[in-house]
Amino acid sequence: MARVIDLGAWREGRADGTPLERAVARLGRALPMERRERVPAWVATELLAIHGCLSLGSEEEAVRRIEGLIERLERGEHLAAGRPGP
Repeated sequence: MARVIDLGAWREGRADGTPLERAVARLGRALPMERRERVPAWVATELLAIHGCLSLGSEEEAVRRIEGLIERLERGEHLAAGRPGP
């Protein structure tokens, strides 16, 4: 008979997680989803690019893009009128 795996318990049992899991967790803190405001187009574009990387199996590139997006969000670029800074 097949075993059912509790993913929540499995994740908690892992000390650090993968680089992708850590990056996604950081992104979740940098861009809380409970906000009702629209994200700027540049953020949406970057999220689509990250999704594309994951679809193609390029986790390293996805992590690099996530970390870059986090840096930009932490600098406050999300407050700009839809335009990323330099």
